Order: sequence, then structure tokens, then C-alpha cells
Amino acid sequence: MVKSRATNTRLAAAAEVLSTQLRAHLKRWAELFAPVAGQAERRFLSRLARLGFDARQRKALAAITPGAAARLLAGGRPPADFFEQVEYNGRRLAKLNLSPGEIIRALREYDRIQPVGLGPLSPVELANFRWARDQLHFCAILTLNNSFYQVREAETKAFYELFRAEVESRSLDELLHRSLEILTSFSRAEAGALFL
Repeated sequence: MVKSRATNTRLAAAAEVLSTQLRAHLKRWAELFAPVAGQAERRFLSRLARLGFDARQRKALAAITPGAAARLLAGGRPPADFFEQVEYNGRRLAKLNLSPGEIIRALREYDRIQPVGLGPLSPVELANFRWARDQLHFCAILTLNNSFYQVREAETKAFYELFRAEVESRSLDELLHRSLEILTSFSRAEAGALFL
């Protein structure tokens, strides 16, 4: 899949917000947190199941947590890779009809269940980690908001085009043909078929 220039620009802008100092704190935090991130994810997924999130929602939510970021960053990947993952899963969550408020609530659940396993930290190091996570969280929320906007904009465009097709079509056959073209394009399918 080829990414659009606009998508790359948005991801670069989100990652660019992270200063060199912040990147250093995130890298150190990720190295400490990545080994216990799996434990946190299992507890998080269990908690989400109890709260009524379905399997697809849980999988997408797990991909946008601090634990997911820690695993990527500890593996030497740049923050932009995490924001790309957040953007993709944000679009999935929007298409799964999860509201931004529900996503924020789920991420708060993750913060509540995180394991302590970071070891003894000085107050300064703890404050730096908290600041770094807050900045990462802020950038992730901006990326999620953009993802929701993209999905809702595409849906609105499709609804408008369907309305125009209904108003402008001179026959039922023309309406069905135009509607099929619009829905095929909207769903990014290679082809579409209508069975009556």
C-alpha cells in the first residue's frame, strides 16, 4: 500500500513535536517498560472484554497504548512508526463505531492497570517519564482525532454523492449504477456488484 503524501506529512508533523530531549526520555522509558508491556496488555485486554469491547475493538485499542509504543521504541523504531500505527487503528476504531470518548476511557483503563515493573526510579526520572508519556499521549490523541476526521469526511462525501445520484438520476438503472460506483469507490473495492 502506498501512503499518500498528506498522510506522511501528518505523521511527520506528529513525530516532529517530539524534541530530542523528549525522544531520549521516551527511549529510556521504553527500554524499562517494554519487558512488562506484555503483562500490561494481557490485563488490559481482559479488562476491555469485561467492559464489553469486542475482539476487533480490543485488538485496535491494544495497538495504541503506551505499551505498544514502548515495544516499538525499545525495538529501535522511530516514534513516527507508532503514530502511523495509531492513525491506522484510529481509522479502524472509527469504522467500528467506537466514539473518541470510549477510546479515551479505554486508554485510562490501561493507565490504571499498568504494572509497576519499572524498578526503582529517582523522583526526577519518574517526573521525566511521566512528562514523556504525557507528551506521547497528547500526540497520540491528536493523531486519533485526525483519524476520526478522515473517516467521517469520507463517509460524508459518500453520503453527499449518493444524495446527488438520487436527485440527478433519470432512471432507476442509472441510480443503481451510480450508487454502485460510489459505494465501490468508498469501500476501496476493486469491483462492485449488485444482486437484485
